[in-house]
Amino acid sequence: MTAAPVKSAFKPTEVPKVIEPLVDEANLMIVDRDPEEDKTTVPSSEALLSKARDNVQYLFNRIWQLKRVIIKDAVCAELPEKETYRLPREKPIPAERQMTKWEQFAKEKGIQKTKKAKKVYDEATGEWKPTYGYRAKDDTKDWLIEIKDNDDPNKDHFAERVQKKKERIAKNKYQQMKNEARAMKANRKDIDGDEIPIGVGGRTELASKDQLTYQIHKTKVSTASAGKFEPTMKGEKKPKLGIKRKFTPNENSLKDEKEKQMKILSNMGAKKSKIIGSRIAASEQAIQKAAIKEGGESSTAWKDKKKPKGRSQNAIHRQQHYQSVKKGKAPPKKPGRIGKGAKGKKVNFEFFANMTADDLRNKLMTAAIQGNLALSVGLANHLDLFQAIIASGSEESPASYSSIASKAGLKPRYTKELLGVLACGDIIEVTSDGEHFYIPKSNLEVFSSEIKEKAFCLCSFIPLHAAVFNDIAEVFRKDGPLGMDYSSYGAFYNIMDDFSIALHKKHLVPDLIPMTGMKEKLENGIEFLDVGCGSGFHVCELATHFPNAHFTGIDVTPSAIKHSESRTKELNLQNVTFLERNAKSLDEDWTNKFDMVTIFDACHDQCRPDLAIKEIYRVLKPGGVFAMIEIDGTSNISEDKKAFGSSACAFYNASVFHCLPVGSNTPDALGMGTMMGTKNGSKLLTDAGFTDVRVEKIPFFSFNILYLAKK
Repeated sequence: MTAAPVKSAFKPTEVPKVIEPLVDEANLMIVDRDPEEDKTTVPSSEALLSKARDNVQYLFNRIWQLKRVIIKDAVCAELPEKETYRLPREKPIPAERQMTKWEQFAKEKGIQKTKKAKKVYDEATGEWKPTYGYRAKDDTKDWLIEIKDNDDPNKDHFAERVQKKKERIAKNKYQQMKNEARAMKANRKDIDGDEIPIGVGGRTELASKDQLTYQIHKTKVSTASAGKFEPTMKGEKKPKLGIKRKFTPNENSLKDEKEKQMKILSNMGAKKSKIIGSRIAASEQAIQKAAIKEGGESSTAWKDKKKPKGRSQNAIHRQQHYQSVKKGKAPPKKPGRIGKGAKGKKVNFEFFANMTADDLRNKLMTAAIQGNLALSVGLANHLDLFQAIIASGSEESPASYSSIASKAGLKPRYTKELLGVLACGDIIEVTSDGEHFYIPKSNLEVFSSEIKEKAFCLCSFIPLHAAVFNDIAEVFRKDGPLGMDYSSYGAFYNIMDDFSIALHKKHLVPDLIPMTGMKEKLENGIEFLDVGCGSGFHVCELATHFPNAHFTGIDVTPSAIKHSESRTKELNLQNVTFLERNAKSLDEDWTNKFDMVTIFDACHDQCRPDLAIKEIYRVLKPGGVFAMIEIDGTSNISEDKKAFGSSACAFYNASVFHCLPVGSNTPDALGMGTMMGTKNGSKLLTDAGFTDVRVEKIPFFSFNILYLAKK
C-alpha cells in the first residue's frame, strides 16, 4: 500500500502555461497570453489574485535562471541590461538646447572661455594686486606720482591723494545711505543737510533702538568688504538678524539621505510622546489626590520638606565636572541611547552602532585575546592547576612553577607556559623574576569554593566546542549532515554537571521548588519525572531532600544514564531510577502516572519538543504540574542583545556549537536553538493541551525563566 499524498498548504512553484508568456527580466515584466476560459463574465477577485500569483511565480522562476552573485551575504540575480520591450515614457525626451549666437560665433572663431585671474603680479612693488574689486585701483602705495605741467610743485601730492580717497569713500557711503532711504521710501526732509545721519528711514527720533542698530549694521555690511574693515564702537552688540534658513537640494546622495532618516528615527526613539506623558502625569496626580483624601502622605510630600541650607553634593560635583570640561581636562559624555543589559547593567548601544573600522579591529583583537585566555582558563580548570597554586604557596611566599607542576602532577615546562598565559591575562600574579606565581588573598574565594564558579564552567565549554569545530563547519554546508549526535561531545555531561551545580544548587530546593507549589506534596511523597536528566544532578539533589518521593530520570544518551547511576551509588539513594528513553515516545503504561514533571534547560535541545511536551502531558496525572526552566530569550537577536548585552553572545555561541546541531539531527526537527523564546515556549505548551500556563521570572537565576503548566 502506498500512503496518500499529503496536501500542502502552499501552491507549487511550477506554473503550467498554455501559451508561453512574454517575459522581460530587465523591466521585471510579464505578459500573460493564455486565453480566458469565459469572456462573457467578469472574473472574480479570487481568480484575478490566483492568476497574478501564478504570473509572479513564473517571473521569479525566470529571474532565478539568470546569473547569480553574492552581495553582502545575500544571493542576488543579475538582471540583463538589454530590454526586450521598450516601455512608454511618461514625458517626451527633452530636445537638445540650441546654441546662442555668441556660442555659435565663438565656436566658429575658435574662441574659448577663459577665467580672468583674480590677481596679477606687480613687478614695481613686488606684490600681487587684485585685477578687479576691492583695492584693484588702489594707488596710495605708489612711490611715484606723475605731476601735470600746470600743477603746483610745492604741494604735497601724496597727502592730497590720501585726502581724495577719503572723500570718495565718504561720498560713496552717503550715496549708499541715500539709496537705502529711497528703497524704504523715506522722507529726505528729515535728514539735516549734508550730514551723514545716525539712522535711515523717516524720523530718526521715532525709530526704535533695535531698528537703528539694524540699520547701522546693514550700512556697515554694504561696503565692498561686507563690513570686515569697519570700526565698531565700544560695547556695540551684534544685532539680532534671525536664523538663516538652509534649504537642502531636491536630490541628495544615499549617504546623506540615510543620515537624515536615521537622525529622525533616533529623535523619535529618544523623545517620549507628549500624549503618553500627559496621561501618565494625570494618572499620577489622581493617585496623589486619592492618597491625600484617605489621610495618607503623598509620594511627592518629600518635595515640600525643607531642604538643608547650602549646596548639595550633586550640585558641587556638577560644577566641578563642567569646570573640568571647560578647561579640557575631562571629555564630555558621549551621546548615545542607554539601555539595560544583563542584571540591569547599563549598555550604550549607540556606541556599538557608531563604531568605526578601527574600533571594530580593536574589538576583534580583544575578542581573539580573550578567547585564547578563556581556552587556557578552561585547561587550567580541567587540570586542577588553580588548586595546585593555592596548595603550593601564598601571596607572602609565591610558589615556583616547578613546585606547582609537582603538586598538580604535570610537566614543569608545559606548566610554566600555561602559568604565563594566566599571569599575562591577570588571572593570577607573577613575581618580578618571572619564575614564581601566586593568587592574591582577595581572589582566593573564587578558586577555593566547593562549587565551581559559573565563569570557570563557561570557560570549560570552549575546548569542548573547539573539539567539534570541523564537524560543525560541515553541518553548516548545504550538502552536510543535518546536525550532531550527543555522542560527538565527549565530556559534555561532566562540564554541564559542574555548570548546573554552579547555577542551581544554592536555590533549587529552598527557592525554586516553593515557586512550583509542590514542596508539601514532595515531602509527603509523589511520583516525579525529570526529562533530559543529563548526569542526574537535579534528580539526586531533590531525592536527597525529599526521601518520601520517588524520582525517575530519563535521557536519550547511554553515557548520561551511566553518569547518573554512578552518582546514585555514591549518594546511596534508594528512591531514584534512571532510564534511557526518548522524550517524544515515552512508555505506554506511564499514562497519568506522574504528579510532577520537570525539564531543566533541555527542551530547546529536543529535535521535536512539540512531541516531547505532548508525551509529558499524557504521562502527567490530572492536576499534576509540569515545570520547565529555559533561557529567557526571545528568538529576536536585536531584543536579546538589548536584554543581555554581550552575554547574549555566549548563549548564541552555545546554540551554534551544541544546542541547534543536536536539536536539528532529524529530518523533521524543529531546530529551536538556545534562545527559542517565551512566545515559542508558551505555544508548545498550549498546543500540547495545557490550558493553565504561567511564565514567571526567576529572580535568583539570572538568565532563566520558569514555565508552569497544570493539567
